[in-house]
Amino acid sequence: MGDVKIGGRPVCDHHWGLPDGHVVCRELGFAKAKKVFEKSKFGTGNTNYIIRDAYCNGTEKRLLDCGQKAPKKTCPGGRAAGVQCYTMDYFNILNNSCYEGDVAYNLGKSNADIQNIDSANACQKLCQDCTTCNYFTYQLTSKTCSLLSGKKETVARDTVSGPKSCKNPSASPVRACNSAGVVCLLQGGSPDEGNVYVGGRPVSQVTWDVQNARVVCRELGYVDVLEIYRSSHFGKVAGPEMIKYSCYGTETSLTHCSSSIGRYSDYEGAGVKCHNNTAALLPQACHAPNKICLWGGAGDHEGNVYFQGKPICDDGWNSANAHIVCTSLGFQEALQATTGSEFGMVPYDFSDIDFDCHGDEEHLKNCIFSE
Repeated sequence: MGDVKIGGRPVCDHHWGLPDGHVVCRELGFAKAKKVFEKSKFGTGNTNYIIRDAYCNGTEKRLLDCGQKAPKKTCPGGRAAGVQCYTMDYFNILNNSCYEGDVAYNLGKSNADIQNIDSANACQKLCQDCTTCNYFTYQLTSKTCSLLSGKKETVARDTVSGPKSCKNPSASPVRACNSAGVVCLLQGGSPDEGNVYVGGRPVSQVTWDVQNARVVCRELGYVDVLEIYRSSHFGKVAGPEMIKYSCYGTETSLTHCSSSIGRYSDYEGAGVKCHNNTAALLPQACHAPNKICLWGGAGDHEGNVYFQGKPICDDGWNSANAHIVCTSLGFQEALQATTGSEFGMVPYDFSDIDFDCHGDEEHLKNCIFSE
């Protein structure tokens, strides 16, 4: 992963989205994009941009094959586009419901660690040949296969875990996406994400918000919404006729919401990432009264902040709040306060508690703000 450059010149992040990232990753020999970044995430300071608007639909072979536009007006410094790519092995894993990505089992308690294993599938086969192995964890970067007895889960990037053998899941019923009233997520990298379509017609980004997205996700059987998207995030949609919805968030179906049909650009489609019960699965202990947990980081010293089992919104989040979180957990001080779900997506079910720390409180619970 990194900032995207062509011939040493960066690409501006104006209108930068997942379709553009897919093209870059496939051009580099990877499966597709996992995540795209803006604002020179990886430190590029060069302002000699080669592309301002890539305008890819996600199917092109090269970034330069997209309907890209040269910078007509200045793209400021610190606005380079970036991308993180899926490896082919990791992409195949995501399409296998038996495996879990970015999760390690029984960290530090393996029965055996075997080096130079080529894939997660090969690691699973080694587990099948071992009588004491019930689960495995495969590290993508080091190609290490750990054979395990238990499956206590820990978030660990670039790892894959799974059971000794996968049961063949029954095929999920195919949704009749072109039938009236049927909601589908299309063009995404997994079933729980994509641009939103109803009856084969795309949903417009106009009035698109978390209430509308929540209805979509729950109608499709997911727990809740993780992220909402606009600007046809998962690729150009089949406009120009689209449906505009306005939901309260309590409806059982998107078709129960107020709606109207209008004509919009192909890049004005609404999208969503739904909570599929694999993102941010907190230990039960994190739901205890006044309990603080850091989740999603590389260790227990960093992560998105949860209070009593719910993520804390980053509105007003500052170094004083972060400092009290760290001291509450027994650390000396905070190195950095992060925002924007730095350590991975979190559910939209945020804590309704506001915090306003001065930096000398004994515990985060002493920072609860009340008007």
